[in-house]
Amino acid sequence: MKISDFNNLEKENVSHNEEVKRQRFLHDGDLPGLTNFSRAFFEAGMQVESHLHKDMNEVFYVLQGRGEIMVDLKSYKLSPGVSVVVEAGERHQILAETSLELLYFGLESKA
Repeated sequence: MKISDFNNLEKENVSHNEEVKRQRFLHDGDLPGLTNFSRAFFEAGMQVESHLHKDMNEVFYVLQGRGEIMVDLKSYKLSPGVSVVVEAGERHQILAETSLELLYFGLESKA
């Protein structure tokens, strides 16, 4: 068993943009197949550059704020309650229109 509390988790840099911060509940290796389980914090105007993961699927859930996610050059609006699954090999980029808070996790892909 593992219990995490947002109030006690350190904020760290996101690898795709050091200005974007995250709290990581679970790390790679904590559970089979799970690469991470985190909460990310964007200020208005921040973005994560376009990238892809060859061996990981990602699931994003918008807790608060508004933004946009580009997946393989198609744009999708982000708002509270929206969930987006990005499959391994899909190029994606996140842009924050307002302060944006995302809950997300990665799952290993056999692709």
